Amino acid sequence: MMAQNSTPPKNDSKKRLMLVMGPKHIPSYISWGKSGSGILFLIALAAGLFLLTACGRPDGTTAVSPDALPARIDTPTTTAPPTPTVVPLPIRKSTEVDVIRAQRLMRQSFDFYTGANAIAIEEAGNLGVQESIIPLIELSRFVFEDHTVNLLGEALQKLTGESIGGSEWDKWYQWLGDHPELEPLNGYTDWKGNIYSQIDERFTSFFLESADKRIPLWAVQWGGVARDGIPPLENPTVIRGDEAGYLEPDDPIFGAVVNGEARAYPWRQMASHELANDVIQGKPVTVVF
Repeated sequence: MMAQNSTPPKNDSKKRLMLVMGPKHIPSYISWGKSGSGILFLIALAAGLFLLTACGRPDGTTAVSPDALPARIDTPTTTAPPTPTVVPLPIRKSTEVDVIRAQRLMRQSFDFYTGANAIAIEEAGNLGVQESIIPLIELSRFVFEDHTVNLLGEALQKLTGESIGGSEWDKWYQWLGDHPELEPLNGYTDWKGNIYSQIDERFTSFFLESADKRIPLWAVQWGGVARDGIPPLENPTVIRGDEAGYLEPDDPIFGAVVNGEARAYPWRQMASHELANDVIQGKPVTVVF
């Protein structure tokens, strides 16, 4: 069940103070062994309390002389390291003949039944068409034979100058995220859809040409299962937040607020679904993590 309008319990400040000041929190450098250092510590503590009492005011409070106050201590400032600047790749223009050849090599580069085409991958790197970078990075997810992996890494290095390798697909996708200036070859969408359709033919509907470029299609990645292999949480039943007795105060949740209505999706439920489809105030909402 989902928790609705959940409010975490207030902390008991007195209880926290008691915990902090309890005997378990005596500093570890106090020794209670036979050496007598523990006794010396208690004597020093008692003497200090005596002095405070002797110097106290008639009303029982303690006065502190301004001269006894420590001088202002400046907190050292730390300078955050500069954020590294990502330099966009210089845009390289290729001839129409080379681009057409690169498109053909992309279509020949991989098939789930025959595997990767090492010759096509190597030639794509030598051809130097910049639009081949994204299709070649896609292959890093599906190429496993050592010789072909090496060729793929070399081809990508020629095109990008990066020596990430041919099997580090997660690092390549992070690198792509820093280079929004890159565009794939024409026909890339159909090519990727064809590859994914060999995993599950229903994946084809995910890869359609669209004018909406908010999410680049290279960012749509296979999750390791067929479509709906991880069942989504569909229109879950909700309860009030104060009725969610199964939640601990520090349990993480995913929250959504629509027109003043708040809804919480506990991580406990989301972990086995990874996606929830819901309707809040008449509006469809999808929660993904």
